[in-house]
Amino acid sequence: MYNLIIVEDEKIVRTALEEYITETSRDFTICGSFSNGEDALHYVQKHRVDIVLTDIKMNKMDGLTLCCELHQNFPHCHAIIISGFSTFDYAKKALQYGVKNYLLKPIDFKELTDCLNSVRKSLDAEIAFADSAEEDAALFFTELVSGSMKSPKQLDEQISRLNLPFLSDDNNGCVLRLSLCANDYASTWRYEKDRLPYTFANILRMKLKNVYVNNFFSTGSYSYYIVIFLDKGLRVCPQELEEDMLELLHIKCNITFVCHFANLTHLSTQRILENLSTSPEDSNTDENTVIRKIKDYINQNYYKDISRQELADMFYFSTAYFSRFFKKETGLNFIDYLTTTRMEKAIELLNSRTSIDEIARKVGYKSRNHFILNFRQYTSMSPTEYRKQILKLK
Repeated sequence: MYNLIIVEDEKIVRTALEEYITETSRDFTICGSFSNGEDALHYVQKHRVDIVLTDIKMNKMDGLTLCCELHQNFPHCHAIIISGFSTFDYAKKALQYGVKNYLLKPIDFKELTDCLNSVRKSLDAEIAFADSAEEDAALFFTELVSGSMKSPKQLDEQISRLNLPFLSDDNNGCVLRLSLCANDYASTWRYEKDRLPYTFANILRMKLKNVYVNNFFSTGSYSYYIVIFLDKGLRVCPQELEEDMLELLHIKCNITFVCHFANLTHLSTQRILENLSTSPEDSNTDENTVIRKIKDYINQNYYKDISRQELADMFYFSTAYFSRFFKKETGLNFIDYLTTTRMEKAIELLNSRTSIDEIARKVGYKSRNHFILNFRQYTSMSPTEYRKQILKLK
């Protein structure tokens, strides 16, 4: 579901667009409707917006100026112009501002539908690419700092496979550790606690130009970041970053160097992840305690629509490291462990008069057929057949 806003000074047109998009497309949520570009820009500055559908001629701020602001400051946001002006100058300026869709009034709603579908496909592709690239990069760095890269040849193969434009073995940089002071951030940080490590990563990227930042491990009040310098002359000043955190987020923290590395081969020899749990300051992050808490959470919430991402965020892991850590500690990947838990609970319920449909719901399945398929794979029998076996034994 993508967030869309409408910017149009004619109320009747705004209303028609809202009603049409709401009725014909489930892929978009209309999260705002504005009569001028200035109000729309203020909204975009505070909320996530994926698509801006805008007129050109408006008071306060026209559509082209809005598109220019979006192009410069919110490049993820796709703009669609709807205008009564078909002149080449308007279209040319729109192209300069990254606008790929220019529709003329009176609105052809079929053309609008085709346009929205095209933008949706572009957004889908962008997200798929970003998720895939981020996941691959996160797993690469997790394996790198855990000492899993056994040879320079293996390292070179992984770098070639990732095909990240900045990445090569001669990249130098540092590993930073951020620790929050006395947990007093809870009273000042207005958003979800698990978003804080990502917010700090964004501050690093903003303050240090020409760097690559990867938050490869977070737990409790501690977060660890790999910073790769794309400019050989760059350096990091932890004290300045602490001041930035205080100024921008009103959060006190300590930022220290874990290590510097001359290249990625050097980084792979540091075995940073293996040393984290032995650090006295991190004694509260004992792996046995963490995995027990994760298992307890699954055992108490197996009937909900829980996901690997949700658990990774809850316990301050990157998604890639959570997958690696969970399988190492349990011998199963997250989905298999969750399915096993659900099936064991279902077997308990089959020993009662509860209906198959109700059992499916109680163990977290919205689809009866999906439940039966998983149950058959787990036990080699359908729930009904398994229940008959239980009754026969009794």
